[in-house]
Amino acid sequence: MTMNYRLPHDPCELCERLVRLTQTVGIDEITDDNWREFWTRLHMLGAHIPTPQQVREHAGLKTNVMPLTKAQFKERMVKNMRWSAETSLNKKLEEESGLRKMRASIAFHR
Repeated sequence: MTMNYRLPHDPCELCERLVRLTQTVGIDEITDDNWREFWTRLHMLGAHIPTPQQVREHAGLKTNVMPLTKAQFKERMVKNMRWSAETSLNKKLEEESGLRKMRASIAFHR
């Protein structure tokens, strides 16, 4: 689906970034009532840009992304965190297994 959007003022680099981030945080419009939630979700995901003031200044930005409730956003975060942890664990186990095989091979050749 093509993302459509409406900006509150002339386009800028930050506007483009915020448009993309609306999908990441699951908020389709930045308003005076929800800019804090938008910024909070960004920080929950580890994004430290933009500043709270920059988000607030972009109230009026609207996109056609599918909005997520707080519960849906939380569920998505938990799934992503679990996937990341499991991927990291599998990688570490593969590395450890490779090291054990290498050590066994070196010991065998002594």
